[in-house]
Amino acid sequence: MARTGLSKELREALKQAFEDVDVNQTGTISRGELRSVLQLCGQNPTSEEVAAYLEGSDVPGEMSQEEFFRFVERRVPLKTPSQIDQELMEAFEKFDDDGDFTISKEEFRKVMTRLGNEPLTEQDADALLESLGSLETEGKLNVAELAKLFMG
Repeated sequence: MARTGLSKELREALKQAFEDVDVNQTGTISRGELRSVLQLCGQNPTSEEVAAYLEGSDVPGEMSQEEFFRFVERRVPLKTPSQIDQELMEAFEKFDDDGDFTISKEEFRKVMTRLGNEPLTEQDADALLESLGSLETEGKLNVAELAKLFMG
């Protein structure tokens, strides 16, 4: 097996994400699935950023796990866990109108059902809010605790 400069932890996270996206268990992912794999690792590249990573690369239509590792190491500027945490906190803070590090349940529902590439259904949002009951105080959710939860 080829060794790369990726840390053991990152390599394992990338491996797991690769396998999660490779639902047909072919041992390969397509160029189009690259973004999904990176998102599962906490990275959140835009479609344009992924296109830039691929531009001028020698990546074929499909790539094996080892090809994927080499590609990531050479072409993808990975964010550290602290950078990802900071971005998530900043995203939640945009909905924190009064600076008390909370977001109303209704605002959270609106965000989860209207924004992003795959917004939740109303039923899924209700189920998520119900599961977040321990983070709720007076109808508001703690932003820091939400960020911790979403980062696993």
